[in-house]
Amino acid sequence: AEKEHLRLHMQKHLRLVMVHVAAALGQPKILSIKDPLLTPLFGHVAALLPARARFITVVRHPYDVLRSRQEVTEKAGRIFTPAEATAVAQE
Repeated sequence: AEKEHLRLHMQKHLRLVMVHVAAALGQPKILSIKDPLLTPLFGHVAALLPARARFITVVRHPYDVLRSRQEVTEKAGRIFTPAEATAVAQE
């Protein structure tokens, strides 16, 4: 019973977050979220939104991912350190 209660609770929160994100983006017909860190959680999200969610995984060359993260870090005004490069590589 507790597991089902938690599932329903999280389902409501996820739907509420999606409603707010969609509203902020002008109510697009398709809401696409790009977040590589969400990929391992696809199964959980699918269980919460079985009829509404679709998932696509894009595999990029590791050098492209590393360079992209470096650009994001530098645009934020921070230095992309060797430790961060190592963490991205391990990810």
